[in-house]
Order: sequence, then C-alpha cells, then structure tokens
Amino acid sequence: MEKKQRQSNFELMRLAAMFLVVLYHCVLHGELKDGTPLIFTPFSGNLVFSYSVGMWGLAGVGCFFLLTAYFGSQNNRVSTKKLCLLMLQTVFWALITEWFTITQLKKKAFGAAELIHAMVSPFWGNYWFVTAYLALELLRPVLNRIIEGLDEKTYRKLMILFTAVSPLFSTFGDTKQMICDLSIAVYYYMLWCYLKRHPGNRFERNCGKIFIGTLLLTIGAASGLALYFTKTGKPYAGFFTLMGRASIIQVILAVSLFYCFLHLNIGSHIWINLPAKGMLGVYLIHENQILFPYLWNYIFRIGIWFDGSPYYPGYLLKCVCLTFFAATAMDLIRLYVLEKPLSCMLRPADKLFERADRWLTDT
Repeated sequence: MEKKQRQSNFELMRLAAMFLVVLYHCVLHGELKDGTPLIFTPFSGNLVFSYSVGMWGLAGVGCFFLLTAYFGSQNNRVSTKKLCLLMLQTVFWALITEWFTITQLKKKAFGAAELIHAMVSPFWGNYWFVTAYLALELLRPVLNRIIEGLDEKTYRKLMILFTAVSPLFSTFGDTKQMICDLSIAVYYYMLWCYLKRHPGNRFERNCGKIFIGTLLLTIGAASGLALYFTKTGKPYAGFFTLMGRASIIQVILAVSLFYCFLHLNIGSHIWINLPAKGMLGVYLIHENQILFPYLWNYIFRIGIWFDGSPYYPGYLLKCVCLTFFAATAMDLIRLYVLEKPLSCMLRPADKLFERADRWLTDT
C-alpha cells in the first residue's frame, strides 16, 4: 500500500481535518485569567468568532475514522508492524512533550510516575483517538465479516438503533452513560460501510450543501444561545458542549465533508502528500494531556487576547498555524530520522509480525 501513489484528495483531507482539530482544541482549552473557559464567557464578537472556527474539530476526527473505513473495508489485512510503529510514535511524543512541559516550563520534576504515564499513553486514554484506532484496527477483519453477512433490512435497523444510542443520545444525554471511544470508531466504520452500499445517496449528492448548511445553522444557534443567556443573566451551559465526540451534528459534518474530498479530483502532489504524513504527530504533540493546558494559556496566552481585543481572531489563527506547522515539521523529522531506521531494525521480527497478521486476518 505504501508503494502505491497516494491520492492527494485524501491527503488534503487529512491536512484540513487536523487543522480543524487544532482550532477546536485551542478554543476548547483556552481560558481567561480567572480560569473561566472561553466557551462559557458572555456573548461577544470574539466568542462568535471562536464558535465559527473552533466547533468542528470532532468532525475532523470523524473524517479520519471514515478514511479508515474507506480503505479498511476493502481488505481484511492488518499490519501489526504498522500498529507497533504507531504505538512507539505515541510513546515517543508523550515522552518528549511531557519532559518539555515538566522540565522546561519548570512545573515539577520528571519522575517514575511521569515515565509510566508516557509509556502507557497508547492504551490508557491519554490519546483517546489512538486508543480507539488501535482497537478498531484489531477488530476490523471481524467487523468486515459481520457486515458482509448483514442483509439490507437488518443493517438498516442496526444503524437506526446505533445512531439513537450513540450520536443522538450523546448529543442530548449523558455521554458517560452510553458511549465509549471504541463505540464512536465502530459507529463511523459501520456507517461508512452502510453508505457504501448505497452509492448516490443524499449525503453524497448534496454533500456541499449539507456541510455548509449545517455549519451556518450551528454557528447561528450557538451565537443566538450565547446572546440569549447573556441578556437573561441565566447560567450559560454553552452550545459548544453539544459538539462532543459522537455528536450527531459532528457526524453530519464529517460525512458530508468526507464526500466533498472523496469527489475532489486533484491527482497526486508531493507538496500535499508529504506534510500529510505528519498529521498524527500534530495530534500527539499539541494534545498531550500534560502539555495542552500550558500551550494555550501559558505559552500563547489566548485568554488575554480574547478579553476585548480586536486582534484576537488574527492572533488565534496565528497561534494555531504556528502550532500546526511546527508540529508537522517535528513529526516529519522524527519520521525520517527515527522511524525509517527503526522499521529496518525491526525486520528480524517480520516473521512474527506476519504470523500475527495472519491470525488476525483469518477470521
């Protein structure tokens, strides 16, 4: 697969999706001096801008799961060596970012607890997307077999019920009571496989209109609610909180955006494909649980610019772009300096990896 020419429409989607993720995290984790999250502040122009650019990160995550389903549903092969390298990449960036936060920002000493925290990061939910992706990849061959055996009526009923108990319930109910990270990944996987059975569906035919329409309606609703709660003086819960990991709004945006890129015929371009290789690294670097509170509020000090400054929109975009491009460059350096030699060093274990691949694939 790696030797085949990469399609730049998918690589461009990776870039766009991860940029949305960084924007989302910047707005989500930004705080005022007193610790008030930006998303819970009274109505203002800066709040509307934050909603406008920062609510779509989990639609970007949905695009990554849909991309996994797009390629993964076409074959049952699982590469345990690739998964092993992914886990090592996760541990590497967890170690680097946590060491930097603790020692360079002078927060505390880097000890055994921090080392263990970094070493178990692929499995302990420190990076929920990585944990869900690893589990999904291991289950993928079995999922493919199950999906192949579903008739149309049963599959449709399953997706209606799955939608009700996952994205719909998580949008308006208590997400902790109903869903987990793996269920989100499995939902996107099964949703794509169902849509693939129905080419030319409404999502596919109207992807651009659905994406833009949902985008504008969501921004309008979020801004309107913020204005209403501010004027009435009532406690403001924030429409932003309805845009969680499995929100039905995020699902609609993710599917429509995925179809937009799916039908984008731009050929193959190295200047798109190369930086796209660093997208997982961007996530691992900027969203480390120990680093991110300091990244946005100690290094960039987003909250200071948010509070009444007309330059906040430009400053936010500058900080996000700086984080995005710097993290991309860092991970590309890691890829060529460390991962490629490490992959060669693991060649003596290729037979073991192949045996594990066969065991997972032979379902």
